[in-house]
Amino acid sequence: EQPDIIGRLPANEVIKVISGIGDPLIGKLYLFDALRFTSRTLKFSKDPRNPISGDNPSITELIDYEQFCGIPQHEEAQDQKDNGEMKEVTVNELKQMRENREDFELIDVREPFEYDIVNLEGKLIPQKEVTDHLNQIPKDKKVVVHCRSGGRSGDIVDKLEKDYGYDNLYNLKGGVLAWADEIDPSLPKY
Repeated sequence: EQPDIIGRLPANEVIKVISGIGDPLIGKLYLFDALRFTSRTLKFSKDPRNPISGDNPSITELIDYEQFCGIPQHEEAQDQKDNGEMKEVTVNELKQMRENREDFELIDVREPFEYDIVNLEGKLIPQKEVTDHLNQIPKDKKVVVHCRSGGRSGDIVDKLEKDYGYDNLYNLKGGVLAWADEIDPSLPKY
C-alpha cells in the first residue's frame, strides 16, 4: 500500500494546482522515509545566483555531450577517418608548420567555454556556427581544423568538403589532447 500512496502524491499535487484548492508543494520538498514510515516537508527558495534559473542565467541551453566528448556524430565520417581517407596533420606536423612560419589557417571548432579552458591560438568558430562563417574559412591556403580529440573537426572537414567544395582542409589528428600529450604537457586535459 505504501508504493500506491507515494505513487498517487504527484497526481494529487497536479489536481491541487489545477483546481486551486489545498496547499500544493510548490517551493517545498516532500520527504518520505519508508524505513521509519515518517514524512516531513522542507521549504526552499530560489537561489538568485543559480546559473540555470537565477536572476541572470549563464546556462541557457543544453550542450551536446557526444559533441563535447569528441564522439563523432556521423558513422560515415568516422569510417572515412578510420580508413585513412581524410587528410590529416599530426600535432608534430602542426608544430613544424608554425616553426617554419607556413601560411595556413588554424580553425578551432569547439565551444567557447572549451576554448577558454585551453586553446592552440586558432580562430574559434564553434561547430554549430561553421556554415554561418564560411567567409572566414579560406579556400586559397591550407586550413587545419581541430577540436578536443579530432572527432568534431573531422565531421566539419567532411561536411565542408562534401557540401561546400573545400579541398584544402586538414583535420588535426588527436586534437588538443594530442597536443597536450606530445607537444605541451602543461596544458590542461579536460
